[in-house]
Amino acid sequence: MLIDTLNLLILEESYSHSVNMVINRLKTALNASSDAELCRLINIKPPTLVNWRKRESLDHDLILSICEQKQIDLNWLFMGADKIDLVSEAKAA
Repeated sequence: MLIDTLNLLILEESYSHSVNMVINRLKTALNASSDAELCRLINIKPPTLVNWRKRESLDHDLILSICEQKQIDLNWLFMGADKIDLVSEAKAA
């Protein structure tokens, strides 16, 4: 039971970290220097971004739409890797 609880905590922290990483990568991809600028660029209000971080969730439909419009690589945005990295990892496994 303790191990299950610890695994859940690790997963929650990992997902929280990944939400922040996605937001930071999105800022990088859009050349946004601040959260406020990112909000302006993706047409959301600043409290929405704060809620994404707090709730550890994203508006995936909006993010996917932005990625399609701006040709942002989803592999890089969500996993920090480009397609070449993922193929290399799969071959090595």
